[in-house]
Amino acid sequence: MVKWHHLVVHLENKGRKVSENGVLVNVHTKKKDMTSLPRNMWNAKGKKMMEAAKGQILNEYGSKGWELVSVESIGEDGDIKFYLKKEGK
Repeated sequence: MVKWHHLVVHLENKGRKVSENGVLVNVHTKKKDMTSLPRNMWNAKGKKMMEAAKGQILNEYGSKGWELVSVESIGEDGDIKFYLKKEGK
């Protein structure tokens, strides 16, 4: 029997806020370690994240073995949820 792992990736604020299974993992105002990013760098990081939200982010998860199951568009603000699965061990 195949065991599956599931992941819900939620993109908010036009892709500038990323959560995995309800846990914040990236936001345009924080560094990778979630410490504060200098305010003068917010726009550059936010722009890069917005571009990635247009498809590159799915390629990144795909390269880690995740398969896209479904996509949900939430509201008029452009929030998106990606439902992914990966075969477990």
